[in-house]
Amino acid sequence: MEKKNFRLFLAQCLGINTLAINKENLKDTLDSFKQKLEENSTVGLKIYTGYQPYLATDKKYRDFYKLAQKYDVPVVFHMGDTANSMGKLKYSQPLIIDEVAVDFPKVKFVIAHCGTPWVADAVEVVAKNKNVYMDLSGLMEGKFKAKKQIKEFKPYLNIFRTWFNYLHDYQKLMYGSDWPLVNMKEYIKVIQSIIPKKAYDDVFYHNALKVFDRLPEYLKKQEKKFMIKLKLLMKSMFLVCVLMLSMVGVSSASVSVTSDSKYFDISSGCFALEGNVLVKTDTRTIGADKARVNLVTKEVWANGNVYVEEPQEEIKFKGGSVYASDELKTAIIKGNAILERPDITIQAEKCSFNWRTKIAEFSGLVEVHQDGKTNVYDVIQYDVINNKIIDAK
Repeated sequence: MEKKNFRLFLAQCLGINTLAINKENLKDTLDSFKQKLEENSTVGLKIYTGYQPYLATDKKYRDFYKLAQKYDVPVVFHMGDTANSMGKLKYSQPLIIDEVAVDFPKVKFVIAHCGTPWVADAVEVVAKNKNVYMDLSGLMEGKFKAKKQIKEFKPYLNIFRTWFNYLHDYQKLMYGSDWPLVNMKEYIKVIQSIIPKKAYDDVFYHNALKVFDRLPEYLKKQEKKFMIKLKLLMKSMFLVCVLMLSMVGVSSASVSVTSDSKYFDISSGCFALEGNVLVKTDTRTIGADKARVNLVTKEVWANGNVYVEEPQEEIKFKGGSVYASDELKTAIIKGNAILERPDITIQAEKCSFNWRTKIAEFSGLVEVHQDGKTNVYDVIQYDVINNKIIDAK
């Protein structure tokens, strides 16, 4: 067997092709299986009873059961109906697994597909033997919508509900899909309809980790590899971001950011900033406790003690949060937006300031304090350059 590098988080059960095994190659075959079983990506063995004319009790399999016991991996059997007419069903009747389970009590065995249509027989074998489990894959096939399927196939699905209730041990059942023969999202909904909600965590997650008990350690190692790749990708994205910044048109104002802490969020393409945040251009400064900044699109989302200041115009807006867009040439301040100047103070729920037109629109319980008087409006427009209200409602 050649060594394969699996995609992250993918593992395998080694399939046993009984038709290709004979006395002459048995030793070499077992040696190749031993080699693969040393790899942590191998989590079990798979036997295709029904597709191959050998019962699970056939002596050809015994050496493989011994290997499974030595390396502490489960053996999965195709059980029940076959996908084509060339299969022979007498070899995939699940009652035969009882004999194997008794002969090899230290090996975990899995009856795939609930042994359908012999669900009752499969459940009884699982109920009787501590070392036998069952997966729920392939109970339906094709493209379908779960809601319609659950309704139309209610009598069929009731068979599983009845016998799972008889088993009364949902730690012996594991979710499986038989993908790509089904739409996984819809199939999950079907399986959820035949098991109680309290068993979801076990059936959809914990039981598989218990049966295929190499998986937890393997997944941890894969997670470490993933994080290493993610960090490298983040560094690459950062370099790409810097390169793109160097290519941005000269007509755009340059942007600089400072904060107590920051990191690059690869999922959003933004820098996440926290603590004494300052986002500066040639003409304005945005200050806040926290912010996200996209240096390519020059967008800012900030909150906490926010202010937007243009020193040249001697204006400073304050508020709870701000969204600023270089494309729109606008800063939208929300949460008690305030503009204070020597001879006028304007306070409102929201302020939209266009730094190209130098017009600020205040809306929502607008209060204007000027010349010792307070006037209340729904909306006003304020001309920053000429320091006057140009429209009020």
